[in-house]
Amino acid sequence: MDSIAYASLRRHIDIPAGRIAYAEKGEGPVALFVHGVIVNGYLWRHQLQELSDIRRCIAVDLMGHGHTTITSSQDVSFEAQADMLLQFLDALEIDTVDLVANDSGVGIAQIFAIRHPGRLRTLTLTNGDVHDNWPPAGFAGFLDMVRAGGLPERIAAMARDHDVYRGPDGFEGAYENPAAVSGDTVDAYIQPLLANQRSVADLERFILAFDPAQTVAIESQLKGLRTPTLVVWGTGDIFFPVSWSRWLADTIPGTRRRVEYDGATLLLPEERPRALSSELRAHWATIQGRNRYMSQQNKDIVTRWFNEYWGKANPDVVDELGADNLVFYYPMHGELRGKKAVKDMIVEFREVFPDLSFDVVGPLIAEGDYVVGRWEGGGTHTGPAFSDLPVGELSEPNTGKKIHFSGTTVYRIQDGKVTEELGQEQALTALQQLGVVPQK
Repeated sequence: MDSIAYASLRRHIDIPAGRIAYAEKGEGPVALFVHGVIVNGYLWRHQLQELSDIRRCIAVDLMGHGHTTITSSQDVSFEAQADMLLQFLDALEIDTVDLVANDSGVGIAQIFAIRHPGRLRTLTLTNGDVHDNWPPAGFAGFLDMVRAGGLPERIAAMARDHDVYRGPDGFEGAYENPAAVSGDTVDAYIQPLLANQRSVADLERFILAFDPAQTVAIESQLKGLRTPTLVVWGTGDIFFPVSWSRWLADTIPGTRRRVEYDGATLLLPEERPRALSSELRAHWATIQGRNRYMSQQNKDIVTRWFNEYWGKANPDVVDELGADNLVFYYPMHGELRGKKAVKDMIVEFREVFPDLSFDVVGPLIAEGDYVVGRWEGGGTHTGPAFSDLPVGELSEPNTGKKIHFSGTTVYRIQDGKVTEELGQEQALTALQQLGVVPQK
């Protein structure tokens, strides 16, 4: 795909962060591609071409890059870029994505992932900014030039002479074969920066805002990130050694696979497109199959939990299948936290209503960590007096009053344990049946 074909895919959307440019190709689940410094979404042209049969592929231009325009007061730090991605997805009404990143985009993607893990199906990180490895030592000369105010002239020189882009004062170290980079590619990256007076200034602000504290600060949160993650790294990168791919794989518990490409360098999405696209296709397919398996497994857990807890009033299932940080909520019972509170509730409820029983109605629906089900049931008050109601009380024992009502519950399952049971029942109906709320 050349720059003309890519330009035909370009669109814009206005969000609070600015007027964001992006290219889109394909249909289906969304894959969002995030580039690094100076280049733009064109970096991912091969992936858009090769993966659009299975994904709605979107390559965004970061703030300060490409065809995206922002105000001079807009924050362009990695954290602000992650905020922009959230605004961008919300504006396009995209719920979840397969997030793929390179170079500076890797740092931005990590921040996005720990802030919004529920928005990711998968994560793929290629050579780029990790923890305290940036700005890399090999970038120091370029960074000094930017600090000295030389970026406008350097960008203009790259536009005038493509060999400046390909050379040691440009992107020579980012490529395996810089001489093979076409003029069309150089223009696709550099010309948009010259099209708007503010663009180079915004890029300069982006570079001067480099601060690894942003990624160092999230190390502990990365250690809890369970999003299925693929790490792909070129071993010939002079900026980001392959050891950082091992650091990512060791730190992120969701890592499913780590791949090394012998001799590949920083911009491997451009130079090793087929290899990367093949890995992405396999990663997404594996996770899709795993998600189907996990959805069924989660439904099995909820079925057993519901049958034992609500069908038989068996508190032991809470110890077996409940997480230590279990959160439980129904309007009739309020919010309960922890296993003991949840066990005590069902024991007391069954004592008051000895024949208490509920059954699932219809199929369970599972997506990711969540399982949703409808249910109905009830019981007869033949036990002691009962005051643990949102309003009123049963001041006398054994009233013989019957309750029968239905509701819907959302369960969250993590690591094979129930972490949340959040329900809405016909509380008013039950309270009216018990006579503690007047019938209309």
